Amino acid sequence: MRIVLIVIIAALTSLSASAGVFDTVEKDSLHTELHNVDSYLDKIKLTVELGEWFQKENSDLAGDYASSAISMTNKFLANEDYSEDWTELSFLKCRALLLQSYYYYSELELNDSYRCLLMLDSIIKEEMPSANDEYKRQYQEWICESNQNKGFGEYIWGNEERAISYLEGAIKLAKEICSKEWEGKGYRKLGDVYNMMGEFEKSKHYYGQAITTLKGLGFEGIISICRLGLGNQCFLLAQYQEAVDVYKEAAEDYLKQGVKRGAAACYNNMGYAYYRFGKYDECIEAIEKAIALYRELGFVVRPADCMDLLTKIYTIKGDYEKATELAEQALEERKKSGNKIGISTSSDILTMVYLMRARNNKEFGDDATYSGKALSFIHETVYGKINHASRLQSLSLL
Repeated sequence: MRIVLIVIIAALTSLSASAGVFDTVEKDSLHTELHNVDSYLDKIKLTVELGEWFQKENSDLAGDYASSAISMTNKFLANEDYSEDWTELSFLKCRALLLQSYYYYSELELNDSYRCLLMLDSIIKEEMPSANDEYKRQYQEWICESNQNKGFGEYIWGNEERAISYLEGAIKLAKEICSKEWEGKGYRKLGDVYNMMGEFEKSKHYYGQAITTLKGLGFEGIISICRLGLGNQCFLLAQYQEAVDVYKEAAEDYLKQGVKRGAAACYNNMGYAYYRFGKYDECIEAIEKAIALYRELGFVVRPADCMDLLTKIYTIKGDYEKATELAEQALEERKKSGNKIGISTSSDILTMVYLMRARNNKEFGDDATYSGKALSFIHETVYGKINHASRLQSLSLL
């Protein structure tokens, strides 16, 4: 049976709380201030802050504000009349470059994102020796952030050793400057990378480290993602009871935060874990919770995926009526989505349910009815390109 574990992996580390004011200052207020201030430094600062606000909203405008801020800083940095503001301008340019790197990454322009991070590193290297304590601390945290993001980029380019090296270096620096935030985020990122490399024991270890390090620091969202990741590693290592326990905790966390999508993912994965060690009633309960949450969020495909597992469970339990109902419903929902692969999957499952129902209901006279339904699906599905014998042989979902 196809396993549909939900995974949440961040492409890049989010902007640090110290880098923006989007949680306390509304966009309209920032716009008003931007139009009213006279100081060019204030204009640049507010431009960056607006970009950070839009970055939180995943808006393309984040890139526009970042570009504008970089252009303004370059203009004044090139003018000797503004040399006394060099330190402040360089600091603001670093903020804008970091913001621009996130925008480029969101657009899958990885080379440009990497270039921004290298420019950021260059400025920090030049400014660090003369920076005051406040700026020096922020520069050190930005180096951690930059190295973590470069590490993830290296992995995407297939450079696994360089990816690990960047991430381990970022964690080492975070420890040196006593930044639990960036230490924990680094562990989370290593967990993501090792998960994608298929090294599940290492991934499990680092997700656990991230949870321990970030606990109590106000990063509940990241901790919940790490718990989901930790549960997935337990599942992949066939540690199903441990996976269930972790998924439960993660689901509770997500619900407290009002993040229904995360909770739904936890219940979905929990259902597969229960299924793997034969706790079918618990599996049904978890999957039904996932379906309810996905429906509240307006998802179509996810509920159908969930119903595939429920169909399997009810078939095992001998409740062919319920299995048929679920399989037919999943097919109808996938038809609405227009996904041909999904429709084919549902058709396969429904065909097998009909065959199982025909095989097990002869005493009720239903065998001919459901055999006929199964054969009609075999004729209609896969666009008629597979002959009946090989089609039947390939149906091993149930």
